[in-house]
Amino acid sequence: MVVAVVAMLTGCVRAEPIPTPPPTSAPTPTATPLFASDAEALAAATAAYAAYVAMSDKILMQGGVDPGRIEEVTTNNQLTVELNGYRAAAERGLHSSGGTTFDQVALERYDTTSPDGRRVVALYLCEDVSKVDVVDANGISVVTSTRPNRVKYEVQFDESPRDSGALRVSQKAPWRGGQC
Repeated sequence: MVVAVVAMLTGCVRAEPIPTPPPTSAPTPTATPLFASDAEALAAATAAYAAYVAMSDKILMQGGVDPGRIEEVTTNNQLTVELNGYRAAAERGLHSSGGTTFDQVALERYDTTSPDGRRVVALYLCEDVSKVDVVDANGISVVTSTRPNRVKYEVQFDESPRDSGALRVSQKAPWRGGQC
């Protein structure tokens, strides 16, 4: 301030105004993680998988009718796999009874930096189909005696494009690294 006053008093003041520097761009906001903690991510993915199992069982119990309902709980690769499976079941006149359960759920990873909402959470879990029977149009079971009743899976989840904060199953594959 003193320098400015001295400059004005001594006549060392510029005749034209000092150009204003161009505005700086606002800092880019950093993405807020989808979940506050690993525990929250695990709980959300577990709930999403429960919704997936319930919808999958429902569609199969109804003989694969209206398979597009699975899109509410799946996306990407898993959506295609499920739709193909339900269509095949409907063509063969198959339907199921009983329900799928799962347990031994463990968080494999939670990616807080996923820029596109894909592969945000991955779980390991054991799926149990021991109470599920699949029968043909004549009511005859098509389940083989060699079908494993419990299978360990690695399941990946994407953020739902429609519901912020919600997860959908994007990939499900048997996990070779563990047993139920």
